[in-house]
Amino acid sequence: MSRALPPRPARRPLMRHLLGLGLLLGSGSGARRALAAPPPPRERSAVQMADAWMRSTPEGAVACLQLVGLGPRDDRLLELQCDWAGRVELRGPGLLEGLPGLWPLDTGLPLPAGEVLTMRPDGVHIALFELDRPLRPHEQRPMRLVFERAGQHRIAFQVDESRRGTRPPVMPPAVEPLPVEPPA
Repeated sequence: MSRALPPRPARRPLMRHLLGLGLLLGSGSGARRALAAPPPPRERSAVQMADAWMRSTPEGAVACLQLVGLGPRDDRLLELQCDWAGRVELRGPGLLEGLPGLWPLDTGLPLPAGEVLTMRPDGVHIALFELDRPLRPHEQRPMRLVFERAGQHRIAFQVDESRRGTRPPVMPPAVEPLPVEPPA
């Protein structure tokens, strides 16, 4: 006489149950990670840069370009990084101790969303000092611009000695004019 084995369908539900329990226990932490919401992406804005050029000055060089804020929110140019100049400054028209001139913009340069900002030698521009060597016509020099929202952007400035800014900078008056009274 042979012994009959218990029917297979009776074993299967138990095996499925144990297999399911093992998968659940073995990957419990993974399941929690998969169900957790991903961290929100860092808000970034896009900046378009165009017409990057520079020319030499007696003190070093001046660099200009056009910036367009393409993001949904305003951005700000915070820092300029350059390996071939000892000092780099963002400069613009203003008053320092009552004297008009082109002074360093220590708080950065605001870039409103959707607007075009054009840098010029006689307005807002990048001033470079202590160059590693003199500029050569038509060469390109790289620079990194660091924005508050858009992050770092690398751009090459084309040396163009023919572009000169001859218009005087537009600056606010140092003192408001007093009202003039008509003669009596």
